[in-house]
Formats: sequence, C-alpha cells, structure tokens
Amino acid sequence: KDAHEPNLRRRLKETLAFIGPAVRPLSGRPSRFIDRVIRMRNALTHWEEGKASQAGQDLYGTAAVLTYLIDAALLRSIGLSEDEVTATFENNEHFKWAASAFAQD
Repeated sequence: KDAHEPNLRRRLKETLAFIGPAVRPLSGRPSRFIDRVIRMRNALTHWEEGKASQAGQDLYGTAAVLTYLIDAALLRSIGLSEDEVTATFENNEHFKWAASAFAQD
C-alpha cells in the first residue's frame, strides 16, 4: 500500500543532502550512517532473539545523531543556509561533546 512512498534509505539520503555537512562530525560517511540506521531499525522492527541486543550497543549514539539530523533539517527549513547550520552546530558545546562521544566512521 505504501509502494509510492520513498523508502527509508532514500529519505535519509535526501535529508542528509538537504542539510549539508552539519552533522558529518557525528554521522561520518553518509552511506555508512544510512546503513547503520537501516540495520538498527530492521533489528528493532523485525526482532529476533539475540539480534536486538546487537542493535542496542550503539542505539543511544545513533539516536543522538538522528536528533541533530532533525534539528539541522528544521533549521534549513526555516531558511538557514548549510553554512549557518554548520556554524550553529560547531559553536554548540553539546554537539562538540556528542561528536567526541558518538562520532561514527
């Protein structure tokens, strides 16, 4: 019934392209980040004994990255440029801490 809807991979790819490099210090390479999110979503949605615990290992860090991704998309949607969003995050102490704690490869 949802065949006309873009899949999660496409939505994440388009969102990352829209926001630009702002979350890259947290997310790492977009393709790897997207794969990680999809694997985690699938493990939690299609739960099997033993597999959910693997996803839980970096669930918090991935959730933190996704939170900043949403923030960046909202900032871009209200008119900030890619550079302004990047500068906003670079000057945010929590973002700096999260980048050091949860940075993805």
